[in-house]
Formats: sequence, structure tokens, C-alpha cells
Amino acid sequence: MDLVINQTVTVVEEIEHPTSLVITQTPKPSVIEMGVAGPQGPPGRDASGGGGILIVAVEDLPAFAVVTIGGHRADSGNTAHIRRVAGIISAAIANGFSGEAVALGEITNPAWNWTPGSILFLNGQTLSTLPPSTGFSQAIAVAKTSDTLFIDLSDPVLL
Repeated sequence: MDLVINQTVTVVEEIEHPTSLVITQTPKPSVIEMGVAGPQGPPGRDASGGGGILIVAVEDLPAFAVVTIGGHRADSGNTAHIRRVAGIISAAIANGFSGEAVALGEITNPAWNWTPGSILFLNGQTLSTLPPSTGFSQAIAVAKTSDTLFIDLSDPVLL
């Protein structure tokens, strides 16, 4: 693709005599060539979850738990966890070890049996279709199917 730039400059100068001089200058068009696309890069990692956050566990964390960025099991009754929920882990993480929490995207657990379309909240330390009544309320995911959630953390609300 070529891009052509055309510019016209008009200069008017007053001289001592009652006549004026008009100079019009039209530069040659400049052609700027757009760069050519480089080769295809290597494929990214297979991340059906979409957005993952590395978590270093400070306690034993069970698979499919909602966790904080500090490596704790998230608890809606603990206001110190507000604005610190990182997502859901798909595998257990032992104290002192690291794993990935899915913060945006899908996660599947064959043991779940949610109603598709249900909004899931962090209620205490578990997922529930009912929001908590104390601490803070935060929607964590929407059930896409009975065993698959689409995680998209909402802003928490202090209760």
C-alpha cells in the first residue's frame, strides 16, 4: 500500500510598490511505503482459561477453590480479601508451591452440576448461586454448562 502526501504552500509578501508578489510552491509528492508483515510467530500456549495469574500458595489449596493473589483460599467473610480475589485454580496447590488461577475464561470440573446461566458468587469459601449476607459480595463466574464456568470477576461490594 502506498501513501501519497501532497502539500501546497502559498506565500504572499507585500513589497514597497502597490503591487504584490504571489509565490506558489507545490512540492513533489512523497511516497511512503508501508512495512511488510513479518513471518508468523510461534503459537501461544494452549490456555482455554484465557487469563491466568501465578499463585504461590501460603496454605494447602484444594482444586477448584477461589483464591487470593496472596495465595490464600478466598473468603467473602474476610474483608481483608476484598479486591484480592485472583480467580479459580483447576488443580490443588500445596503450601509453598505455585499454580495458576484462571481470572478470565473457562474452567471445567466434571463434578460440578450448575444450572447454565447461573451467576456464581464467592460465599464464604465456596461458590454459590446465593450472594453472601456479610463481608463482601463478588460475582466470580457464570455457568456456561453444568460443569463449565466462564470466569469474569466482578467488582466486589462491601456489605
